[in-house]
Amino acid sequence: MLGGVFSMTDSTREREHATLHHSREELEQLLAVSLDVLCIADLDGALLFVNPAFERVSGGARHELLGRSLISLVHPDDGPGVREAFAALGRLHEPVEFSSRLAGKDGWRWLDWRAVCRGPLVYATAQDVTETRLAEQESDARHHAQEEVRALAVELAALPSDASVQDFLTRRLLALSGAVAALFSDYDPTDRILVTTSIEVDSGLLKRATRLLGVSPVGFRSPVSEKTYRFILDNVVAVQRTFTDVSFGAVPRAAGAAVKRLLGADHFIGLAYVVEGELYGTSVLAMRSGDPDLPAELLESFAYVAAVSLRRRRAEEELVAANMYNRGLVDTTLDVMITSDLEGRITDVNKAAETMSGYSRAELIGTDMALWVTDPKRIQVGFAQVLREGSQRDIALELKGRDGRVTPVLFNAVTIKNGAGRATGVLAAARDVTDLKQAEDDVRRTAEQLRHALEGTVMAMSHIVELRDPYTSGHQRRVAELAAAIGVELGMEADRLAGLRLACLIHDVGKLAVPAEILAKPGRLNDLELGLIKEHSQAGHDILAEIELDLPVAEIVLQHHERCDGSGYPHGLRADEILLEAKIIAVADVVEAMSSHRPYRAALGMDAAMAEIRDHAGVQYDADVAAACERVVEERGFQFSP
Repeated sequence: MLGGVFSMTDSTREREHATLHHSREELEQLLAVSLDVLCIADLDGALLFVNPAFERVSGGARHELLGRSLISLVHPDDGPGVREAFAALGRLHEPVEFSSRLAGKDGWRWLDWRAVCRGPLVYATAQDVTETRLAEQESDARHHAQEEVRALAVELAALPSDASVQDFLTRRLLALSGAVAALFSDYDPTDRILVTTSIEVDSGLLKRATRLLGVSPVGFRSPVSEKTYRFILDNVVAVQRTFTDVSFGAVPRAAGAAVKRLLGADHFIGLAYVVEGELYGTSVLAMRSGDPDLPAELLESFAYVAAVSLRRRRAEEELVAANMYNRGLVDTTLDVMITSDLEGRITDVNKAAETMSGYSRAELIGTDMALWVTDPKRIQVGFAQVLREGSQRDIALELKGRDGRVTPVLFNAVTIKNGAGRATGVLAAARDVTDLKQAEDDVRRTAEQLRHALEGTVMAMSHIVELRDPYTSGHQRRVAELAAAIGVELGMEADRLAGLRLACLIHDVGKLAVPAEILAKPGRLNDLELGLIKEHSQAGHDILAEIELDLPVAEIVLQHHERCDGSGYPHGLRADEILLEAKIIAVADVVEAMSSHRPYRAALGMDAAMAEIRDHAGVQYDADVAAACERVVEERGFQFSP
């Protein structure tokens, strides 16, 4: 009987042992076929077990991996995060998730980890998400490229007619690429030659390059053979190792090698500005070794958008130089072209005007231009300005079509003069900006989400200005104090007051573009220095133009030195042309400046400042604003804070 018991016990143990062995084999098989990375480590990260998936991802054999620290296998930038995750596992005793890059035979692999601590051991599983991460990076890069190109299109569309597209593109490329030097060459299709017209490089390097080449790089001419022309058209973006190659042989190899050494360049990137098989110019970027090249997709898109702008600018210049009544030439442009008499009656239109309006040339001629826009008063004001000033740019209007469709356009207009110089009519060009408006709407939606962050940035800019000009420290803040008090006196609403204060705090941000030596000069400024100072309004506008805020802060900053009699700068605007906020800042700015110390004089005091405002009220300064300032100071006892 006892023997039977022992026999049954042994038999039971054998079955349990067999079952356990079978379960272990099944577990090992499961771990072997698992696509997920699995490992066991101690709390210091030393690997005690890895599955085949871990071996495949890392490229290492099990015997090579066991005993090594997991932290030693991840990317150096990810090590601190993995170390912190293991520390958290020891403290929290609950699952912890983290990400890292693991060294593999084909490079770094992205893994998303989930780990749990049981006693002294850490059990971790991970999924290889490399392809997902790469796809995200590619998507981010593509989105960034799209945003850059969209911004370029907006900036080019807003570029004044007297500004150089070539200089703008050269500066933009240099900032975008981080190149050591950038140059632009115009293509002359008549002489089949590239002429360098714009260079962005350190002035000292430019002088040394001139000595090496024997001629100034500005104005350098490179003949373009038919073979070279075809090569350029077929290679919008081209990487060249030598400066000789990128100049198509115009620069001898010895001189090209010397220029390359001078610049410290590793290679050169050439861009061709081509639209519909026509070359408009080229750019060359000198890139240092180790500096990442811009994605080809971004460069190609940049080149195309720039080429379209160059084509438009060339067309505009040719149209101004040629006979504007040449129907064949006018009808080839994609922009709407309209001529009118001095009363605003249409005298001629081009094909684009017929297409956009849906009316024939015969139906349009003889009608009032104001009939075809949604805001007749706006075009009438603009028309009057054209007759008074000779030209007007970027008049935003909406054209009405026969089918009821409304098209947003930007109007540029100039007076037509006869041989005696007397105005006989007006020539207007309207550009469809539907896509631009859509881009602006997209930017505006994004800007709304970033508004609070941007306002903080603007405040930081104000402090930066004052750090560069210690003699006027607190100037913008004190101007904001008085301006806000004047705004309250005038009954401005709270939101508008907040916008006014913000504009005051950054109204001198354009002084970032003025040399600090001029800002802090203890004596009086000469004409050249004064001219540089006067550029700060435009510079401030350009800095702030892309920031979306509740009020037109950039325009306020641009106008804060305008005067009601037209004696101000930069545009000599008059009374109703100047924003109320800019009029308020103009008065507050003068009062604060005169009552405060300056490097070249002692403070004149509040009485002298108020006398200045009273003497010029209704002339230079808005009468209502001046009166409100006087009440605030003399009746309500306003005083600047220290």
